[in-house]
Amino acid sequence: MVRSRLYEGTLPAVTGVIPGAGKEEVILVGHQFECGAIDNASGVAVMMEAVRALQQLISAGDLPAPQRTIRVLFISECYSHLYFWAKTRLHRRTVAGACFDSPVGAPELAVRPPEFHTNPHSNMSYVDALILDLARRAMAAEPAYAWREAPFAPGTDSFIADTSLDIPCPWVGGHSQTWHTSADVLDLLPVSVMGLMAQIAAGYAYLNAAATREQVLHFADLAAAWGKKHLADAAAAELERVAAGGGDLDDGMRQMAYLGDRYAEAVASVLRLVPRSERSEVRSYLRPLQREVKRAGREGADALARRLGRPGHAPAEEPRDAELSAIVPKRKVFGPLALDRVTPEERGGRPSPRWSDAAFAVLSWCNGKRSLAEACALAGRELREDHTLSAEELARRIDPNSSSMREYFEFLRQHGYVEW
Repeated sequence: MVRSRLYEGTLPAVTGVIPGAGKEEVILVGHQFECGAIDNASGVAVMMEAVRALQQLISAGDLPAPQRTIRVLFISECYSHLYFWAKTRLHRRTVAGACFDSPVGAPELAVRPPEFHTNPHSNMSYVDALILDLARRAMAAEPAYAWREAPFAPGTDSFIADTSLDIPCPWVGGHSQTWHTSADVLDLLPVSVMGLMAQIAAGYAYLNAAATREQVLHFADLAAAWGKKHLADAAAAELERVAAGGGDLDDGMRQMAYLGDRYAEAVASVLRLVPRSERSEVRSYLRPLQREVKRAGREGADALARRLGRPGHAPAEEPRDAELSAIVPKRKVFGPLALDRVTPEERGGRPSPRWSDAAFAVLSWCNGKRSLAEACALAGRELREDHTLSAEELARRIDPNSSSMREYFEFLRQHGYVEW
């Protein structure tokens, strides 16, 4: 039992910077004010050590000062973070971020090992390939300490990867059996792994902040290789599905084309590090890489058709809901929705969508230019497992009692979360 009350108070935010020469910034973010060593003293400690080491090297002249400012931000999870961006508007000049939430813990108590969660498909970025490359290099020193790549998941401060803020932000974190209990103590933190995570954080922050043109091109190469690997894995999974008799050829072919487009966008995302005056020349380097990635997607789709004895097959155009096609929603708030400003009576039994992957995905594709039908189609492919989710399936995933996506968005419009 918790005896508490509602009252006015303060949610503190602590921030500091390693100054850069220009206006742009790179941010390392994580939350404090929780009871645990793993969650999230480990994250704050990793980032503090990363910027301490960088500042020492820069002050000693062993590293040149970066072009972009490196900022650390320690806040109350999500809530004061949302307010920070609304108040400062610094997202307009922040080119990349990383969230360290529970990055280190005792392996024997892990519900899952540290995961490097990549960005949502609506904001695919080279930073995922970069941080994974740094992780492979650093974590080789502790081969027995398990870690893995994982897809985007809502629920922590990596929500800044949402297109309403547009800061690509991988999340490094695991989950312990001691989560949110008094058993989450400092003895559970292996110091050697803390140091390796600090190396990853420091390398990620500095490389983004000080990237030369040659490094930018290298980031594009990393993104292309990462994308082609994932496309090969996706094609193998689709082939296995159709071989088992559970796959739909047109759906699988469209999925491979969709993924090819997404990973090609990750390659192009390096342009955010390039001055506008130099982008035309850099694009000439990126175009062949993007073509290679898209070709890998098409080859995966062609392999599916051949496997089913239909070489040269072209999938039919995906049908779109006419009613949803007429709605072009625009977001009116940052980040994930919690419905906190809607009373329980006004919600009519609707659950909070703050942890909903479907709500995050659909809303992230809503940019005021794309129809709700298009946003749902893209979200359905992003969250696809054995089939592409329909708009109705997405709506029920957000709210089991929802009658339709149209009805749910009408509810959001009524309470000022979207407009059209």
